[in-house]
Amino acid sequence: MISNEFSSKLIIDLEALRDNYRKIVEFVHPATVSVVVKANAYGLGLQKIAEQLFSIGCKSFFVANLEEAIELRKILPNSEIHILNGLYKGWGELLLEYDLKPVLNNFQQMELWLNTAKLVNRPLPADIHIDTGMSRLGFLYEEIDELATKLAANKLIKTDIVLSHLACSSDPKHPANAGQLSKFNKLTKLFYPKRFSLSASSGIFLGKSYHFDLVRPGVAIYGGNPTPSLPNPMKQVIQLRGTIVQTRRITKGQTVGYGATFKANAPKDIATISIGYSHGVMRSLSNRGTVWIGGFEAPILGKISMDLITVDISQIPSELTSTGTCVNLFGAHQTVDQVAKEAGTIDYEILTGLGQTFNREYVGELLP
Repeated sequence: MISNEFSSKLIIDLEALRDNYRKIVEFVHPATVSVVVKANAYGLGLQKIAEQLFSIGCKSFFVANLEEAIELRKILPNSEIHILNGLYKGWGELLLEYDLKPVLNNFQQMELWLNTAKLVNRPLPADIHIDTGMSRLGFLYEEIDELATKLAANKLIKTDIVLSHLACSSDPKHPANAGQLSKFNKLTKLFYPKRFSLSASSGIFLGKSYHFDLVRPGVAIYGGNPTPSLPNPMKQVIQLRGTIVQTRRITKGQTVGYGATFKANAPKDIATISIGYSHGVMRSLSNRGTVWIGGFEAPILGKISMDLITVDISQIPSELTSTGTCVNLFGAHQTVDQVAKEAGTIDYEILTGLGQTFNREYVGELLP
């Protein structure tokens, strides 16, 4: 067996994941919770994440596309699976085979699903996405009367959830939130008595009026901050670790890394760490991010390489910086959203960019 002593490692705390789910369930009651597990459960591994959530009562999930839906169905045969991107020509048979529910985003998708229902001569369930301000997916808001008429006229599409998506929910003071809420409230009168869903992670924390019948948390379940202007109410789910593979001392004037973007203004002790941008450590953290070694902060020096970074260990006791020492990028000292802010991005991008090269270690697993 090849030793992974000097490999990067992504540690995923499944107990914290379950606690985050329970927190949202309690917070939004009596609304129900359907977890978004697209992009390989935000980079954390679909199978383990879905199994753990299902084991504590989460029976409904949203994915992005057909491939993700089929993968999830094989993991959870008895779950409810919604496909956010809807359906396309040739998908009907597979949606029926795997018992998947499309989110219809336009009249073309509606017609495809209606034709599928005609072929099997029975009503088929679907969700309806109506755009209230995101301008991305969904029926146009100007089409709602026509849509309501067509749905009422045919009995072969059985509408389950009418949903929309907030564009600015991470900023609770943004006027777009109230505008979209007002539009969505009108939909509840037009399409009653269907289930309604407006909020994902950040929208949940805008208040009860945004919850309706069902919420669709994603990043909050995985420990991302759904309230960026406030302290993170969720538990941290991941730790990202590398190890020191070499140390050295550099002299004044010596440069570090590609492009010689860092030049030492004094002699420094530096360490090279077994982690880089192929593992999801964004290059924008070059010369500005930090890692943690034994409770000490170590600034990143120079440009981040594909699978290596270099840090300043001059202020860290030498007994803590030997080859093989564990180094933390995310964890107790530094959260995902803090790293994202330093990198000039969002925690969604950090999580989904963690890559496939990690040794994943799951802790706190709830066994059957």
